[in-house]
Amino acid sequence: MTTAPFVVVGAGPSGLGCAWELAQHGAVVVVDRIPVAGGSAGWSSPTVRRLVDRATSRGVRLRLGETAMRFDGTTLTVATPSGFHHIDGKQLIVAAGLRPATAANLGIDGDRPAGVLAAAVAEHLLHTGVGLWQTVVILGEGPWSQPVATMCRRLGTRVIGIAEHASWADERIDPVPRLSVIGRDRITGVRLRHSTGDVTVNCDALVLSGDPRPNRNVVGALAEGNDNVVFHQPIRPTHPQDRFQAAAAAMREWLHSSGGTS
Repeated sequence: MTTAPFVVVGAGPSGLGCAWELAQHGAVVVVDRIPVAGGSAGWSSPTVRRLVDRATSRGVRLRLGETAMRFDGTTLTVATPSGFHHIDGKQLIVAAGLRPATAANLGIDGDRPAGVLAAAVAEHLLHTGVGLWQTVVILGEGPWSQPVATMCRRLGTRVIGIAEHASWADERIDPVPRLSVIGRDRITGVRLRHSTGDVTVNCDALVLSGDPRPNRNVVGALAEGNDNVVFHQPIRPTHPQDRFQAAAAAMREWLHSSGGTS
């Protein structure tokens, strides 16, 4: 059993910034399911490494490769390769970042073939430098759209953007109220449903990149209103250093308004 007044879920720049500030007021444990720190900002950049060093220099303890499962108000249960463990903490800070809206969130109907990906997953796959698709449709203009489109185009993939503004795409299509996926084993296209008729766009991948939503999957820490849980999951800023500083400022404000926990 580990005990710390503050337990932070998420070891990206925001989680590190929260932990760095809170470490002045008590012991801090940071939990992340990924075995390295950095989150969506990556682990290898000099900026991220400096942020990790800043946090650990204040005694922040990183528990990486462990998945936060449940918080009951005083104890966080985490899943690790060796089994389930418990961390006692008076305050849980959720800084687990954002995720793109899912097909269900967006009301997309039709088939459920392979080739329909969340933008964060597509970005991760494209980092291998291997061309995956011939024509990709990117739905939405969330913070992942441009990076995914840039990597796709660099690898020779044609990019179609369904968004109000899509300067990152080879072709832009206005958003529609309804969209269906076509394909059985693998996606072959999307059907745009207009009041005047349907239009089919052929593609071999659909990347969901709209409506950033908080990534919350810890039972007992899903919604606002719990005095023992603080959420810090902003859309902006996006640069790692700025996210670190914004998180530290948010924790200072929270400590000032709530009295914090010692």
